[in-house]
Amino acid sequence: MVALIAGGAYVLLSGGAISAVRAFFMAVLLVIAVLSDRIAVNMRNVALAAFAILAVNPVALFSASFQLSFAATSILVWWYESVRWRGPQRYGPGRRIHRFLWGLVITACLASLATAPFTAQHFGNVTPWGVIANIVAVPLTGLVIMPAGVVLAISLPAGLEAFTGHFMAIPIGWLAGLAAFFAELPGAGLLVRPPGFVVLALLVSSVFAMWLLRWPFAALGVVPGLFGVVLWMYAEDPMGVLLGMSRNKPLILIKNENQAMAYGHLSDFARDLASRRLGRHIIDYVPADCAGYCRHQFP
Repeated sequence: MVALIAGGAYVLLSGGAISAVRAFFMAVLLVIAVLSDRIAVNMRNVALAAFAILAVNPVALFSASFQLSFAATSILVWWYESVRWRGPQRYGPGRRIHRFLWGLVITACLASLATAPFTAQHFGNVTPWGVIANIVAVPLTGLVIMPAGVVLAISLPAGLEAFTGHFMAIPIGWLAGLAAFFAELPGAGLLVRPPGFVVLALLVSSVFAMWLLRWPFAALGVVPGLFGVVLWMYAEDPMGVLLGMSRNKPLILIKNENQAMAYGHLSDFARDLASRRLGRHIIDYVPADCAGYCRHQFP
């Protein structure tokens, strides 16, 4: 109960982000399940947390925060449910460390796989190095940074933050350096075509079908997922994008050389938006014969 009070205070202090609210609702359900001798980690609790958030803010369903958070949580709980039925087993210290490291790899791979389509939809890129980065960042955050934050919060009334703050600042610097290192690797932030909401609906339906149906009928759930992947792979690229950001709406078109050309100067923000939607880097192109209008020859 003390942990729930602390968690609620954190949600309020953090501004009530969807991922934080989801985690808090899950924590509430977990504590209630433990107190009532019920199974704590299951898909029912994930669904209840989703319904609680959508009851207050239905538009959250279409946000990147909601989709990424629940995609990762759902697949991790699904995996936990599948291995939980093996029953309790006793392990030595060496075996426990091995299981911890192996579980870290599995969770990083599953979370990256589940969130990849939603990342491509909202941000127009995927990060292949994200799995390896998470394997290092997750234990660094959970085992070092967060406990250091608790120590820092406790030391604030005593005026010791100048001393304890270093214990949190140093590992945060490590985390920022880790992010910078992986961001500079080849293939980081790889631009991809957004799958579209039809493909996302097919992929989500596939996962739900495999979870709800029993074997061998669960294998039928693969069909809509494969259909969605085929649609994603063979869908035609958009020939251009018109950004309605101001009175002078920037236009970006793709030429025959497969280059995305911007007719007019783009801000960094507009360039980033266009590159995510088109899956290409943008090149400025201001033809000399543009007097009031320009004509572009498509294939």
